[in-house]
Amino acid sequence: MATSRLAARFRSPTIGAVPVPILTPPKVDLTTLREYRLGRIREQMALCDIALVILANPANLRYAVDWREYTLFQSRIPTYYL
Repeated sequence: MATSRLAARFRSPTIGAVPVPILTPPKVDLTTLREYRLGRIREQMALCDIALVILANPANLRYAVDWREYTLFQSRIPTYYL
């Protein structure tokens, strides 16, 4: 009986008699996030007196310029190109 009250309280799907909460991701202001990341990169470039950065790692490209090309990220998975 306690389990059914708990499930009704969460109003979420269950696995057997155990309720599974539905998690929603937080709202993210992507424009602010991108400006923050680019600002950090430019700040470090200025501190190190660097005029140019060449990024080849897909994870770094994703961080720096929000690159979302799927095939580029697949190149990071070793089983993809073995």
